[in-house]
Amino acid sequence: MQLKRIELQGFKSFADKTVIEVEEGITTIVGPNGSGKSNISDAIRWVLGEQSAKSLRGSNMLDVIFSGTEQRKPLGMAEVTLVLDNTDYSLPIEYAEVSVTRRVYRSGESEYYINKNQSRLKDVQELFMDTGVGRDGYSIVGQGKIDSIISSKSEERRNIFEEASGIVKYRTRKDEALRKLENTNINLDRVKDILQEIENTLGPLEEKSKVAKRYLELRDELKNIDIKLFVDLVDNTSSDLGKLNSQVEALEESIKQNENTLNTIQKTSDETRVALEELLADTEKKQADYYKLLNEKDRLLSRTEDFDTRMTNARLSIEKLKEEIQENKASIEIFEQEIATRNSKKEGMRENKERFVKELQEKEAELKELIMNMSEKELEIENKKAECEQKKEKISEIKLEIGTANAKIEAAQSRLDSLNKVSSDSSNTSELSSKLDKIKKEFDTKKEELEKAQNILEQETSRKQELDKYFLSIASTEDSLKQKILEAKSKLGYMTNLENENAGYVSSVKSIIDMTRRNTSYANRVFGTMAGIVSTDEKYEKAIEIAMGSYLQNIVVDTDKTAKDLVQFLKDGALGRATFLPIESIRLYKEDIPSKAKSMTGYIGTAIELVSYDKKLDAVVRLALGRSVIVDTIENGIKISKVTAHSAKIVTLTGDVIATTGSITGGQANTKQVNLVGRTRKLEEYKKALDMANEEYAKFQNTFKDKKYELETLITKLNVSKASFDKANIEYNIISERLSQMLKEVDRLKNSVAQRDSEKEELKNKIISLNEVIEKLSENIQAISQELNVTLEEISEYTRFNKEKQERLNFLNEDIMNLKISVSSFDESTLSIDEMVEKITQDISNFHDSIARKEELILGYTNELEQGETDNIKDKEALEDIIQRIDVEAKNLEKLKEDKGINIARQSELEKEMLNTVSVLDKLKGEKSKVEAKKSKYDAEVEMLRVKMWEEYELTTMGARELAKGLSSLENESKAKLESRANKLKSEIKSLGEVSVSSIEEYKELTERYSFMSNQKVDLEDTKIKLENLIENTTSIMRTQFAKQFRQINDNFKAVFTELFGGGRAELKLTDEKNVLGSGIEIVAEPPGKKLQSLSLLSGGEKALTAIAILFAILKIKSPPFCILDEIEAALDDVNVARFASYIKKYSDETQFLVITHRKGTMEIASSVYGVTMQEYGVSKLISMKMK
Repeated sequence: MQLKRIELQGFKSFADKTVIEVEEGITTIVGPNGSGKSNISDAIRWVLGEQSAKSLRGSNMLDVIFSGTEQRKPLGMAEVTLVLDNTDYSLPIEYAEVSVTRRVYRSGESEYYINKNQSRLKDVQELFMDTGVGRDGYSIVGQGKIDSIISSKSEERRNIFEEASGIVKYRTRKDEALRKLENTNINLDRVKDILQEIENTLGPLEEKSKVAKRYLELRDELKNIDIKLFVDLVDNTSSDLGKLNSQVEALEESIKQNENTLNTIQKTSDETRVALEELLADTEKKQADYYKLLNEKDRLLSRTEDFDTRMTNARLSIEKLKEEIQENKASIEIFEQEIATRNSKKEGMRENKERFVKELQEKEAELKELIMNMSEKELEIENKKAECEQKKEKISEIKLEIGTANAKIEAAQSRLDSLNKVSSDSSNTSELSSKLDKIKKEFDTKKEELEKAQNILEQETSRKQELDKYFLSIASTEDSLKQKILEAKSKLGYMTNLENENAGYVSSVKSIIDMTRRNTSYANRVFGTMAGIVSTDEKYEKAIEIAMGSYLQNIVVDTDKTAKDLVQFLKDGALGRATFLPIESIRLYKEDIPSKAKSMTGYIGTAIELVSYDKKLDAVVRLALGRSVIVDTIENGIKISKVTAHSAKIVTLTGDVIATTGSITGGQANTKQVNLVGRTRKLEEYKKALDMANEEYAKFQNTFKDKKYELETLITKLNVSKASFDKANIEYNIISERLSQMLKEVDRLKNSVAQRDSEKEELKNKIISLNEVIEKLSENIQAISQELNVTLEEISEYTRFNKEKQERLNFLNEDIMNLKISVSSFDESTLSIDEMVEKITQDISNFHDSIARKEELILGYTNELEQGETDNIKDKEALEDIIQRIDVEAKNLEKLKEDKGINIARQSELEKEMLNTVSVLDKLKGEKSKVEAKKSKYDAEVEMLRVKMWEEYELTTMGARELAKGLSSLENESKAKLESRANKLKSEIKSLGEVSVSSIEEYKELTERYSFMSNQKVDLEDTKIKLENLIENTTSIMRTQFAKQFRQINDNFKAVFTELFGGGRAELKLTDEKNVLGSGIEIVAEPPGKKLQSLSLLSGGEKALTAIAILFAILKIKSPPFCILDEIEAALDDVNVARFASYIKKYSDETQFLVITHRKGTMEIASSVYGVTMQEYGVSKLISMKMK
């Protein structure tokens, strides 16, 4: 066998498919740390069945799947395949080439394949067993394997030696045999227990089987008799049931006819009611239309009445607006005249300014020429004069400012006077405000009237909606109440019939009750049955009835004589037998219930405490119930019965009985049984229910009538309220519109007055401010004038000497100054005039806008007057038409009211017919109930037998008839004889005691089982002996073979150690030579130059080389086909690496070596080298090169 190829895909860092061709000799795999080369040895170990993720350097088995990188996504599967050359057939499989594949998915599923056929892990392990290749073999050696060889625990070294000695397969077989032996011992113990159990049961079960067989014989005979009696009874009662069925059918036909009549009446009543409802709806609609017309009439009348008022107001508004327009036009004329005056003034000023400018230019030219001809002193004086001129000019400027301020004051005052002349809107505003207050009061009044009308309308509408909902819901309510009355009458009729017919009592008791009712002489002598003289809560009725037992139908009388007379009455009429309880003869029965029982859980009370009755009947009631105790459940009843020492009869609420004899009676009672004790209570309940139903229906009828009257009244009110609301709404809208227009006009006038008042206030403030400025400027003039006088004094001194020239200069300077002031004054005045003209022009524009708005209002009022005339004519025509329609609708309403009265009367007649028909139906149903009660009695008797036949024999009536045909031996037997034989059979069956029919089959099955289990015991004992022999033989083989191979390995180890170390000596020792298969293995080594010592005292390199020596010693015993060495020489120095490499080279002819290494010495001996690299981070790539 030889390793040919390793294929990896998705395994750890080998994301892509990678194929490693392994040649003969030595193949090395090299690469830097972290490149993934050790993943190759992990892959080989994994494909051979490694189950420990930790051994594969992972946390779980899914870690072997490529987990992805930044550039690559994770893969979903990892797969490794080993391809082996098996031409020597060293593997136990008939293929020259063997491929072993392992695959794992990210979902956790794992698969094994041998030659692409899916296999098990066990198959893979068995394929490589004792070949040295395997999960625990010595063919894959890494750093971990070296560590396990040199481990301080000698027991941990055994696996590799056992694999090398070839005893692994024997150990596996032994372990499996031990496991089977343990299971065999467990099964054998279980079988022995079962056999013992069967032996204990088999004897008693045989006796039960014999009793059961006798029981079946007796039961079959009893079954035949019961079948014969049952078939005879069914045949005898069939004719009676036929007659009763005919009566029931006749009554049902009558009931059906009356129900059809009732349905016809009901249908007619429903149709009448629907017609009446439609009539009411039509009436309501007509009334709504009628009141709508009345509202329209009121609205038109209101519009007509309001027309004159609106027209008068419109005309007055037009006149007022025309007066205001005339006032605005007059103001415009005043402003236009003022503009013309100011423009004329401005033109005159412009002409004067031109003349003064020309004269100024001439004077300045003359002054300039004169100055040029002056001396230095004259120039100095001229400079002083110039300084004076500057001051004078400053004074002139100030005076000019004062003049300008005075001009502004004049203009402001003029504007103020103009505003006072045209300010006539204030009086209009006052007049409008007065009108506005009046309209506001009227508006508030109308608004309050509208809100009041709206509230009333909403309240009445809401109430009408409530009534509408009520009338929608009452149809089902009325039907429900009528049905309730019918049900109550039916129940009461049924219960009354039961009471009148004394249903539930035997015929003799019925005869006594009927006779004493007819014969008044017995009124104070016969008190009734025991069931009739007591009453109790409904929850106790069943228990009390059961407690009374046979006393239930006993008749209570006053004396023995009365009882004697009644017995004679029964005899005379051959009416049967009855039991009588004379009060005078019955002795008071004293109860004695232990106090301990009364305090126990479940105790309710004595029966006598739970019933009500006439105290003069105390003796007979105590006779029937005195020793009876009522409890809640049968469990508590049993406990209480024991405490009372079975001195009292115990009855549960569900009717179970624990008798004083200790017997227990219970089960499901017949639900059709008539309740005698509770009959009077139910009769009263049904009477009350009927009274309550009638009372509830009467209340419903009264409420219906009240609601109906309320609705009719409300509809009338609602129509009046709608008319009032519509009228109030119209009036509110009219006054609201008038108020809106008035508010707009008042706001306009107020805004105009406010603007003028604001401008007046600004003008007044401006005048005050300008006066203050003039005052300050006057003070400045005074200061400058003082300075000027000093300079002028100096000039005057010089002037006296140059008087003529100086006078001329002064004259020119003064003229120039005055001319400048005049020209400047012209500019200021012109500017002031322009500003004033601009303001006046704006006022004129505002007046024109006001006139335009007022003319629009006049046009609107004029159109309103014209439209109002047209609308008024239309309203009058519409009013005449509506008055005619109102007369027509009033007549239609009257006709509808007459039709409504006729329908109401018809509905009343139909309801009376319905009540009569219901009464007849009640009587018919009562008669039907009586017949059905008789029929039920027969049915109950037959049904009881049918149930018995089914429960005891699982036979239907048809089945019983079929079986009865084959009972020819019983054909001529009388009923009495059959009943007698049946009683004897029942006694014999009873004497058998408890019978288990299943014991027959159980005995048969148990016998068969005992035989089977006995055979099983023999088989297990044989198996145990065989397994023990197998274990002993296997252990012997393992012990012999391991001892032999261990000695050989030890000899090899000594030789290899000396060769690898270049001297020294070493040996392997068993720690317990007597226990060869369980002993630990000690390694003792003495490298050259050292004493013989334990492995733990050697250096790391020495330990590694010693472990390598052991591996090569094993290889010499049994060379594996291939060996994978993963950096096992990493701890060796170069000299020892060379020795290691040389040794591998020597054995490479027998074993293939795949060596993962970093060491140069190892690489040098390789025939081929693979390099592992990570060109892409996280992904391993393989590079191959030949070394030959």
